[in-house]
Amino acid sequence: MIGYTANIIYWKAAASTYLYGSKVIFHQNGEVDFENKLMSPGKTVNTWYSQTNYQAKRFSPQLPILKKGKKYRLLLRARSFPEATLYLRLDFYDRSDLVIKQIFIKEMEEAFEYPDGAYYYTISLLNAGCVRLRFRYLVLAPVEFPSARNTEILISRIYNVHASNELNIIFEEPSLNACTVVRPEASFPFKNCVFVQSMVLNKKAYMTEFAVKRIEKICRDFKKITTWGCGPLSNVGAEYYAKILLGTSVYTSAVKSDLCKGIAAPLFSNSTDLHAFQQKNSDKSSLRNTSKVSE
Repeated sequence: MIGYTANIIYWKAAASTYLYGSKVIFHQNGEVDFENKLMSPGKTVNTWYSQTNYQAKRFSPQLPILKKGKKYRLLLRARSFPEATLYLRLDFYDRSDLVIKQIFIKEMEEAFEYPDGAYYYTISLLNAGCVRLRFRYLVLAPVEFPSARNTEILISRIYNVHASNELNIIFEEPSLNACTVVRPEASFPFKNCVFVQSMVLNKKAYMTEFAVKRIEKICRDFKKITTWGCGPLSNVGAEYYAKILLGTSVYTSAVKSDLCKGIAAPLFSNSTDLHAFQQKNSDKSSLRNTSKVSE
């Protein structure tokens, strides 16, 4: 495995939701509005399961299988009213459906270790005096995965560093339920490459103030920059930075949509194929030039 993967967990249905007196609205972008002014503190707002009996519950598991003894990080992306009136509880069960351990997460992001004797687990969103909330998603990832507490855009350091004035910025195509970042020991198809990954299915995420400032800072020491997109959303990011970097005396180019299809999969699994693709398309006529290097 060449990447660390975070699972993006949404609140997709009301099958395990506290509905007594509740107003629940599911939005098309995956966000959920929940309101209940009479709900007692300590009650469970919603629960996610790693194992279910479909005949009994009528829904499938929503949580990934975890490895015993391995450490993970759990992040809650939600806003409560009043503030700080939500927390999470993890319950770990053995084969007899008995709870062998409970973990309470009262901060927005905390790490935990999956118990050796656990057979499955649940994650519950608990009310701590909340009357209204906007839930976005949970992020469950190995502790090696970069913290996403303050951002939805993950920008890597420069990999495969060479003494060159060329920089490759690779915008990964976001996935609905997962986000993968490359490991330091992976082999890379480009010299001086930076990976940009969005946690959400939103092309605007690539264009946040945080992302722009970070990418502009990385680009300062390079004269030639190539931006790579890997799909419909990441192509927008590649095109956007190809345009905004015009004033910095760099050469930028963005891969067209039809070419990106050949890049998306090999980035983490087959660098040889990607290298061949790069060589095949190295002719500038196959790319769209958006500026030129200042000589």
